[in-house]
Amino acid sequence: MDRVEELIRESLKARAQDVEPTPMLWLEVDRRVSRRKRFQAVTWSLAGATAVLAGVLGVPAILDLVTDDRPDIDIQPVDVLPAGGVLPEFYVTDVDGSLEIRDLTTGDRLTPEVTADDGRFADAVDDLAVRPGSTRDGGAVAAIRGSGTGSPYLEVAETGPADGDRVWIQSLAHALADENALRGFRPSVTWTPDQDLVAFTMPETDQAKLVLWEPGATEGDGPVDSRMVTTEPALVFGVGDVELLDWFGRTTTTGDESVLVFRDDLGVHLQPLTVADDGSMTPGEGRVLEGVTDLAGSHVLPGSLESPDYAIADGADGAVLRWSADGDRSGEISLTGAFGDVDPATLWLDAKQDAALVGDGNRTFLYAHDGSGHFVPAIEVQVDGWAALYDAVRPGEPTPEPEPTGEPTTDPGPEPEPAPTETDAEPAPGVGAALPEPVVTATIKDLVLHGPDGEQVLYTLPDEGESSFRSVAVRPGSTVDDLTIVGLHLAEGGHDFRTYRFVDGELSVEYWDRQDLQPGFGGGAGDGVAAFGPVWHPAGDKLAWIEMGTGGMPHLRIIGWTDAGPGTGDTADDNASWPLEQYEGVALEPVDWVEIDGPVRTGIRAVAEDATTEWVAIPIEIQGDNAPALTGTGERRPTGGDGPVFGLAGTLDDGAPRWMLKGTVVVFDPMGEARTVANVPDEFFPGEGIPDVWMRAAGGGYVVGISNTGVAYYGSLEDELSRVGGDGIMDGDVVN
Repeated sequence: MDRVEELIRESLKARAQDVEPTPMLWLEVDRRVSRRKRFQAVTWSLAGATAVLAGVLGVPAILDLVTDDRPDIDIQPVDVLPAGGVLPEFYVTDVDGSLEIRDLTTGDRLTPEVTADDGRFADAVDDLAVRPGSTRDGGAVAAIRGSGTGSPYLEVAETGPADGDRVWIQSLAHALADENALRGFRPSVTWTPDQDLVAFTMPETDQAKLVLWEPGATEGDGPVDSRMVTTEPALVFGVGDVELLDWFGRTTTTGDESVLVFRDDLGVHLQPLTVADDGSMTPGEGRVLEGVTDLAGSHVLPGSLESPDYAIADGADGAVLRWSADGDRSGEISLTGAFGDVDPATLWLDAKQDAALVGDGNRTFLYAHDGSGHFVPAIEVQVDGWAALYDAVRPGEPTPEPEPTGEPTTDPGPEPEPAPTETDAEPAPGVGAALPEPVVTATIKDLVLHGPDGEQVLYTLPDEGESSFRSVAVRPGSTVDDLTIVGLHLAEGGHDFRTYRFVDGELSVEYWDRQDLQPGFGGGAGDGVAAFGPVWHPAGDKLAWIEMGTGGMPHLRIIGWTDAGPGTGDTADDNASWPLEQYEGVALEPVDWVEIDGPVRTGIRAVAEDATTEWVAIPIEIQGDNAPALTGTGERRPTGGDGPVFGLAGTLDDGAPRWMLKGTVVVFDPMGEARTVANVPDEFFPGEGIPDVWMRAAGGGYVVGISNTGVAYYGSLEDELSRVGGDGIMDGDVVN
């Protein structure tokens, strides 16, 4: 049961003898049960945070906040978005006819530049596979080239350490067919699970055959004793588009079973095979996977048919990436945030251990998870066409122990400074974004400042008061040394506002003396209301919120504000209320209050809880006597594309929102170029009901959270994403 819901029920039980609940109280209970039911968020392992992508243990962030009257301060780094799985550090891609190993953290090439005279191929890569067990210290890559010319051939390149650098030590080619054999046929390649043999499809006159080939040892400039090991009977495919996807199990010991994964016109097949020492193969009864367009194994359990696998499938809302293991562990993440409304059949997939690459020929994204299927957001990778991942460790080896993060209990003495390497120079893209400005968040009971002293609990609501935080709004112009916050609370079955002032390290709580300024008393919505907001005018001299009474008509409330607190004493701008008739029956969540054309023409932006693809703009004109005037009932602004608008933040030069949460993705410039910058993790969203989202601009990025699950993140324009605070966050605002 939701803690807020518990408080309401306890309050009702205690007062049942002498207090009659208002209809709005029951409306609020019903609303919270149906729309704001909390679900337990996944708790990320601190140990997992030390094994994030590319070995990032934490991102130090020293950011200067300069004011006119105090020195610079340091903001402690927010938590790195953890990914505690075994994650690759390198991948291989083809660049202008040359296979290159690249660092996932930076995209930098680790292999020497190849010239036209020493190994560059004229034909593009049509398929690519890294040998299972290949790591940065050695491995092999197999590639198919030349399918479009009618003379396809196989390239195999081996890699190994040389003075600390990773370089090619062998590159060879092997013709697969002559020019007259099935011109236009596209062979494909994979490796046998035991890592010894290359498997590819050989075109013949009226069929295609699975062939096993053993690369020879390296001696001098070329291979020695490379040999074809397949003999009859071999696995034969009918003529058509046949593509090898992966291979699990064992293949070289008599009687051992394996499963070959391939795709043809009928779909993705799981084909059991028994392979003898001489290479002959006996197929078992296979099956087609419904709704799956690509599949790749993790290869973390060599020789096993139970290795976790990844699949691209057609989900209920578009293409998805699925991970499954042990029959009872699974995870899923939408691919539409990265690729849009894409046909799953047009995507390619490669996986190693706890990460997968997915591409569409133009863009490629890395999807990593924490070892149990909880994915982090997609990270774009520099790829030209095809790419394949190396392993972080050889399959079956123990996972490296995380680096210690605390102080040692005894003094071990001085240790030599480690030599810098290419891989620990920069943090991985997509993780570790640093919070650029202080943020105030509220859980059900705690008001927390994330700022120069790390996380600092400013105030905790007393249990006996039966109050809980619903939302918070920081007054414009506030600093961490002089902070004014208005908190909206659920208390005694209704709502109220209180002011929290944090000045020079001391916090005071001010209850509003004038009841007519509280929700439900000074407006036209009725006595029992639910309040949404509040939001501040950019000058900090007005506060607005939307409230809805038992009649279902939302009303906009605006009150004046001075340094002394709510209310000005001037009837012109002290307290105003307007019905928003266009939105009868629709709960509106005000997001912010922005200037549209100077200080006179302003607008309150809101999100409608009917989960449409539109947001709401309510025009407010500031009169000569500083009184606000509603100059229209507001209008819905369509955003185009799919995905309901859950949140928006920030303003571009043309007055349009800078950030928007549409469905499960964060979009930059949603009214213009509409560029997706992050795919929010699944743990962010509730299992059911409409997400209750809050979103604020922060520096060049944004902070986004959701009260249903109590999870919040900071994101940047560079696709970085980091957790803010712990669990149970109901709302938050930025100090700027």
